[in-house]
Amino acid sequence: MLPILFLLLPLDRKQFFWLVVLQLLLTATFLVSDFALSAVPGGMNPLLYFFELSTDAMNFEQNAMSFGIVRHQSLGWFFTSVLYLLFVLFHSREFTGKKAWWLIPTAVGAYSISLLSGSRTTAGLPVLILMGVLWAQRFFDARKLIISAMAGVFLLLLAYGTARQAPMSVQRALCILPGIDVSPQAAADAETTLTMRRMLRRIGTEMISDYLWLGRGFGVTLTRVQTSRFDWALEQHLQTGTFYNGAIGLLVNTGVLGFVSVMLLFYGGTRMAWRVVRHVWDHGAEDPAVRAALLVAFTWIVEVVFFLGFHGDSQQTLRRFGMLIGMLIAADRLIRTSALEETEAGDEVAALPETT
Repeated sequence: MLPILFLLLPLDRKQFFWLVVLQLLLTATFLVSDFALSAVPGGMNPLLYFFELSTDAMNFEQNAMSFGIVRHQSLGWFFTSVLYLLFVLFHSREFTGKKAWWLIPTAVGAYSISLLSGSRTTAGLPVLILMGVLWAQRFFDARKLIISAMAGVFLLLLAYGTARQAPMSVQRALCILPGIDVSPQAAADAETTLTMRRMLRRIGTEMISDYLWLGRGFGVTLTRVQTSRFDWALEQHLQTGTFYNGAIGLLVNTGVLGFVSVMLLFYGGTRMAWRVVRHVWDHGAEDPAVRAALLVAFTWIVEVVFFLGFHGDSQQTLRRFGMLIGMLIAADRLIRTSALEETEAGDEVAALPETT
């Protein structure tokens, strides 16, 4: 419904800008789940599920009781949104201008707090999205590349040198860095996750031929698969059709027809996203609404690649990309309107009589 709504009710610049800002700020509602679970363990679960605020907090709370690694997913969602909000409200050049004294520490601080989620996804995706945002705004020149490289090396050295002293959840998130020295407990938890996902991809690949044309569907009972390592978590993922690879999940759960349909959606969305990027590359992003559109565009591009290769829960495809494609439609329309206004303004200037 959301994509259709955005098609029928076009947004102006101000409305689109505040829609993106509001969406980012609403991630603060996820903080309720972690707060409630910390204050009243177990007692608030029915209320949290009723308002759909629990996200991964419940699973992380149970894992913390079992494995001792306390993860706060809500901090990852919220402070990543704070980071994105900074790049919407402020042009990239302001991060090296007079406001750099507080913008850079705020951005680094928000990213650092987000690592308390213990999620390597939270550690990696924002970096890729914001690198794309900076590139599209032509932020990088020779001097800034050198400075950025030096700052990156410093932060990496800091991470490698102090990882052992960081909270367990941060150590788990930092496992994305090769060869980093972290607690054996954090390393084992991270490796267990990777091992299970590799196994899910292998099992899913073997299942494709059984459900190629019509798909298995969702919410069906799956006959237990014989594997050398079979545990409750693996079985749960197989039951829900989660294979941590979007292509495999779509082919198993929806068949060829569903796979092709989603690929067409991704193709159309990616074309719109690239059109937004090209506009910003050619005309800049002085308007916060245009920077918001650019953030939506790169979020789409990175999320599609990530979904297909690493974290593809096909059951959540529409929920994951339904809102995003609606926002992208609005962003594309905003960019088209901006381009038309600039063309008309140029024509008016050219039509003015020359004075001697």
